[in-house]
Amino acid sequence: MTPLTDTDVIRRLEFDNPWWAFRSGTRVRFRQPPQRRFARAFAERLLAPDLKTPLLVAGPLGAGKTIVLRQALAAVVRKGVSPLRIAYISLGAPVYAGDDLAALVQRFLDRFQYDTDEKVFVFLDDLDYLPGGINQLTALQRRLPNARLVAAQSSGAPRLTPGLATASGLEVGILPPLSFAEFAGFRQTEKDLGAILPDRGTARALDAASIAALNDEFARYVCFGGFPSGIAGAREDEAPPALVRDALLNAVMHRDLAAFAGINEPRELARLFAVLARNTGGEAAIEDLARETSVAKNTLRKYLDFLENAFLIRRVPRLNRDGRPFERQVLFKVYLTSPTLYTALFGPLPPDSPDFPRLVETAIVGQCLGSGMADRLAYASWKGGMVDLILLDEPGGKPQQVFEMDWNGAVTASDKGPETMVNFVIRTNPDAQMTVLTRDRGGPARRGGVDVSLVPAALHAYWLGLRAAP
Repeated sequence: MTPLTDTDVIRRLEFDNPWWAFRSGTRVRFRQPPQRRFARAFAERLLAPDLKTPLLVAGPLGAGKTIVLRQALAAVVRKGVSPLRIAYISLGAPVYAGDDLAALVQRFLDRFQYDTDEKVFVFLDDLDYLPGGINQLTALQRRLPNARLVAAQSSGAPRLTPGLATASGLEVGILPPLSFAEFAGFRQTEKDLGAILPDRGTARALDAASIAALNDEFARYVCFGGFPSGIAGAREDEAPPALVRDALLNAVMHRDLAAFAGINEPRELARLFAVLARNTGGEAAIEDLARETSVAKNTLRKYLDFLENAFLIRRVPRLNRDGRPFERQVLFKVYLTSPTLYTALFGPLPPDSPDFPRLVETAIVGQCLGSGMADRLAYASWKGGMVDLILLDEPGGKPQQVFEMDWNGAVTASDKGPETMVNFVIRTNPDAQMTVLTRDRGGPARRGGVDVSLVPAALHAYWLGLRAAP
């Protein structure tokens, strides 16, 4: 049997980095989807003179982290950096499994006879495949003080909220699923949706034809548009169900990621994720989940932590009717980070399905994951009452905005209107803004002596996407 040799590793490195064989002036090109706003900001930060720590992009599988790395690499070359000073290493390649990170990067340095104080750029995809990958990354930065180290990770990042910020000795940027605004922009359908999109006001009358067109695009986004694999042109024969089903579903429950997190029963984890996905947007209890999945409570909590750290779900805490958090969070709301994950597991739902409103609510929360508001989300429930979604003025603060979901029109058709939400606001913060997210109605209303805004859910999702953090 022929063992793996250094030559095998070098050959794979050269395969990952074909530009090492380019002559001076050769352009580095990548075929890829359009650039997300995050990628532009990420590349700018990578090239900033004051960057002294590794730069990490984290997010769910299938969100486009590899694309971001490659777009950032191309931006480095456009700035005049020689391709011979750039290494891209896909750490998931089995041939690399015998090296730690320092040894692997040293092979690149030796290839071009670079010293440890040289300014080089090293792009590391699939950092999850390295045991203690973040610790290895920060140690490598200390060893190579002038190197720019850039990595991508799908689970276990030091933080879960968007925007670039320092954590655990490196700068972390979270790449969430696609926003509705990004989806419409990539498909170039914004121009077909009418003048309703740029207008942030809610007081004027809304054009029914524009709302109908917007809802059609929103329904497509809910089912297929959370990930780049679901982007297609405007023609219906380009519909991407198979891409979402086959490409995304294979990535959702990546067995390697679960194994790296110490999870030895991937079927239990998959069962839990399916139950959570089926009930996205609903209230969950550890007792009910344990009974439904036949998983012990301590193990169940471990699984929930893994799914959240892998950017597949988001748990939202519960408040009481006075707007205060419970000392013990025995109940919580759970959302998929994108409603498209529901499609990947169960197939698409039509907008008139009884379960579609929960996917609409999931889509709204998904936009918040990219807008920097995720840590300020909560909901309230008590015996006989529930407030669907609350935006606090700060984590743990008082209600600033309160939302009632009304996709089916039951609330707006009632003479009493959103009575529970109104009473909650009067009780907790009369200055809080109240919004009923509808299917197709918009404009001001007044309930219980306070102002209420009616806003189409698709329009609100679009606005949230426009303000998404880079």
